[in-house]
Amino acid sequence: MDEIEKNALVDNKKYVFTILKIIFLTNIPALFFLIVNFESSIGWMTGSLASAVNFWFMARKTLAILPEEGKANAFKTAKLFVIRYMFLIVWSLLILYFLKPELMAYCLGLLAAQIAIFLYQIYLSIRYGKYKKYFRGDDE
Repeated sequence: MDEIEKNALVDNKKYVFTILKIIFLTNIPALFFLIVNFESSIGWMTGSLASAVNFWFMARKTLAILPEEGKANAFKTAKLFVIRYMFLIVWSLLILYFLKPELMAYCLGLLAAQIAIFLYQIYLSIRYGKYKKYFRGDDE
């Protein structure tokens, strides 16, 4: 692996860690609302936990796939897809049966990774894109 590929791998790992950090930070407000509305809060927290595990598993396996392997990648990708979604199905059935969270909050929690990616991309476009003149923070 040359230097550019190593830097890209490090950048991808930082990106994955940042997305996971955003997902877990969204659980802090849910903890505060746990007493007020248990079903909604537990729905968001369990859904976002499943979303984070799914995103982490996908990212970890995707970063390990080498582009030179060709047909083996197609099988690995199909196997990864089946394993991840079987996890989500089993997890969802267990959570919905035992904890009985609010279904809408749980489904939104399952979208936590996508929401975190969207919010992070907005941040990056403001911080480094054409809107950087509006950014007043210094986070480096």
